[in-house]
Amino acid sequence: MDMDSVPKYADESGDESSGGIRIDPTQVQNLGLKKRKKSHARNAELFPDNPG
Repeated sequence: MDMDSVPKYADESGDESSGGIRIDPTQVQNLGLKKRKKSHARNAELFPDNPG
């Protein structure tokens, strides 16, 4: 009673027409993920020399 492994390839057609990643809405809710707009920050803002 083994399950057959069926390969999936990136170039196969499917729901993913936008080209990004897709996370199931139920998983998003379970993980408590939040969406944010893409932003750019300098490394100095992300990793200050002297935090605190």
